[in-house]
Amino acid sequence: MSVSEIAIKYPENEEVIENYKDDVLSISTRMKNIVESLLLLNKVNTEQFHLTMIDIDLSDKVLCILERLAITSPNLEQRINTDISDNIVITNDVFSLEAILTNLIHNAVYYSPEESKVSIELDIINKQPELKISNITLQNITIADIDNMFEPLWQKDQARTSETHFGLGLAIVRKLAERANIKISVKLDKDNVITFSVFF
Repeated sequence: MSVSEIAIKYPENEEVIENYKDDVLSISTRMKNIVESLLLLNKVNTEQFHLTMIDIDLSDKVLCILERLAITSPNLEQRINTDISDNIVITNDVFSLEAILTNLIHNAVYYSPEESKVSIELDIINKQPELKISNITLQNITIADIDNMFEPLWQKDQARTSETHFGLGLAIVRKLAERANIKISVKLDKDNVITFSVFF
C-alpha cells in the first residue's frame, strides 16, 4: 500500500496524516535531488560543460569543505582525523574539485560506523599531490563492488537510501574527474577499510 493510499484510508488518524506530510516531503526532496544529479551527470558529458582552470590551494580547499560539511553534520569534527600538508597548490576547475571532494568525504562519513574515524591525508607523493580518504565500511565490500560502485544508480545496500544518497554521486565524481584530469583509485584491505586515493 502506498503512502497516499494509507492517508486516504485513514483520513482522521492524525499520526498517519502527519507522517504522510513528512513522507511526501522526503520523497519529493529525494526525487528533486535525483533529477538534479541526473541533469548534472548528463551535462558533464556534453560539450556545454566547460572547465575554468585556475590555481587552487588544495590544502585550504579540503579544510573549507570539512568546515562546510560540519554545518550539517554536527559530530563531523569528532569523526575526522586529518593529516594535511600546507600550501599544496594545484591548477584545476573549482566546481569539479569541490564536487569530487565533497562527495568522497561525505560518502566516507555516511557509509562508515558512527563510532569510527575517517582519515583524510594530503601530501606530495613522488612530486604529485595525493589525497587519501579512508574509512571502515558498513557493508562487506568486495573487489567486484569496487568495479561497480562508479556506475550510475549502483548501491550496495538499498536500505541505505536517503534524500541525498541514491547511487549517482560516484558516477558524477568519475565523469568530473575524467574531464578535470584527476585520477582516482580505490583500495580495499582485509579489515574492510576502503581508501579512495585522488591524484592531481
